[in-house]
Amino acid sequence: MALLTKKVPDPWSMVYHWFIEAISTVINIILIIWPGVIGIGYRKIAIFRYWRKMGLEEDSHRSMMSYLRQADETFRNGFETEEMKQIFLKNTFEGISGSEISFCMQKSFSFVLEQMIKESEFETVLNFYFTIKNDWLQIANNQAGCHVLQAAAECLVRSLPKSKTLSTDVADKLSSFNDIIDISAESLCSVMEGIHSTHALRSHVQMLGGFVLLRTKASSKTKEVKLPKENVPKGYLKTLQTICRCLCEINKQKFVTYLSNPHVGPFISCLFEVVSKRDLPKTLRRLCKKIMSCSEGDTAKTTLLLLIKDKLASHVLETVLEFGTEDAKKEICDLLFEDNKRFFDLCAHPAANFVIQRLITSAKNDVEFNKIFEFISCGLEDILAGQNYGIVQKLCEQCVQFTDSQKTFWDKLLEAFHCEDANQRTFVVLFLASLKTCDAYYKSDTQEEKLIPPIEKVEYHGSILLQTLLKFKNVGLIVKSMCETSIENIITLSCDSSGSHFIDAFYASDKVKPKKKKEFVEKIGKELVSLACDKYGSRVLENIWDNSDIVIKRIIAGNLAQNSPRLSANDYGKFILKKFDIKNFTTRLQEWEQFQKKKSNKRKLFAGIASGTKHQKKKKINSFSNH
Repeated sequence: MALLTKKVPDPWSMVYHWFIEAISTVINIILIIWPGVIGIGYRKIAIFRYWRKMGLEEDSHRSMMSYLRQADETFRNGFETEEMKQIFLKNTFEGISGSEISFCMQKSFSFVLEQMIKESEFETVLNFYFTIKNDWLQIANNQAGCHVLQAAAECLVRSLPKSKTLSTDVADKLSSFNDIIDISAESLCSVMEGIHSTHALRSHVQMLGGFVLLRTKASSKTKEVKLPKENVPKGYLKTLQTICRCLCEINKQKFVTYLSNPHVGPFISCLFEVVSKRDLPKTLRRLCKKIMSCSEGDTAKTTLLLLIKDKLASHVLETVLEFGTEDAKKEICDLLFEDNKRFFDLCAHPAANFVIQRLITSAKNDVEFNKIFEFISCGLEDILAGQNYGIVQKLCEQCVQFTDSQKTFWDKLLEAFHCEDANQRTFVVLFLASLKTCDAYYKSDTQEEKLIPPIEKVEYHGSILLQTLLKFKNVGLIVKSMCETSIENIITLSCDSSGSHFIDAFYASDKVKPKKKKEFVEKIGKELVSLACDKYGSRVLENIWDNSDIVIKRIIAGNLAQNSPRLSANDYGKFILKKFDIKNFTTRLQEWEQFQKKKSNKRKLFAGIASGTKHQKKKKINSFSNH
């Protein structure tokens, strides 16, 4: 593949240049022959030369645009080798030399540059970033340019050479990035407040700390990067500390407004996370002290409570609870637990309840968690009644880690759902799945065990809660409830977008005995065809199949084989017939069983490799060990 190394001049632009030069020559000759108009002539020449210069620059820029479009088209077509791609990218960035700033600030071309930067080597990106560093602020304030700066800063961290000793040229260029912005309280405020520059500043702060943080917690396309402290370029951490010091110099009133600012608040959270993960304790204490200083004075508690209730400031306080010092956490915790009624009012608040969720997950040991658990568990019913399911879910997740609280959590949960006697607890799965108390679930006052109404709707948070409860040490109550649940309700759960995930988790759980799994399959045997013909039910059936031994697979295949015509007429059923190989089951049973055993063994082997466990042969038990 031919590499794009230089720009090809446009023939029409060459003709245009020759024409301009010819006109200029003619005017100079006239001025020499007719000296009487020299004064006027010089002014005309100055104006004319200005026009010519503007025309040449515009034409040159147009040529550059054509060049970058051609480069983008070649880049999208791909390359045979990685080496060819890197040579091409290096030549492309050299080819647009002098027009980088203009292209960064144009939407269409900034996207091209952003994609090329992500695929370029460290040296190419370093030279590009070094070229535009003097105009960093201008580019950062541009809607398109800020994305280019973010991509470049991220790429520099990801591709920074791992060797501790860098070449003098590379080290000098990296050190020059310390002075990209004027680090003072005033200049920092103007950059933080910018709609676009705040994003570029966040990336710059991450680069100074040697990090690439995930922009969203659920992001899976990119991974978080943390450079070893010794690999962070010289002077970067000092610059980071200077930025923190300038932030702390902002007066209290202005800082409080910044916490609820949509542009500054996220930057402060980002800075907090970088400082905490980079392990700079003095700087972290200074930041925490600055934030908690907002709660000093006569209106201390009122100010902090307003921040907790604020939609944007609450995110900053969540960051403090997650990454801040123990003193800052204790101060927030004491304020929240000071008044019982106020606490549960905050649980119902659309913004403050997330701060309480973060408080629950921030517990690092049994002592911290027990204090939080005892306070919240007393009002579990009120929290559920207010539909603040996130707090209950976080509490349940933490109980998986701190096992001593699991029994108490179950007791409080059953009490909140009014499951007082053993008969009511038998159907706890239905109550939790629908998030209705025992009283609300029954349509009439007659609560007969065998006449329990079918579940009407499976709630998303109810399904999530049940899946988390399956991770507890003791899942006997859920297993017993599933055994007593009617086939109709099991099918409803399996064919629901939320409930299907609970059935998957139930059957895949190691804490549910194989005997109970077999009973579960035998119970819904005749209705397996209903699962196979449903969008979500067919997925449940696949997961049951993948987690079953050959005995249970034979039961499933036998029931489905009896309903082959119905399955063949259904889109989801056709897929089940093909995957389970029902045709060979009915005609070549022995071969079918051998194939399923081999397939099951392969799946177990790959599952072991994926989880990092080594399959070892079981040691023979010494016969004397029993004596």
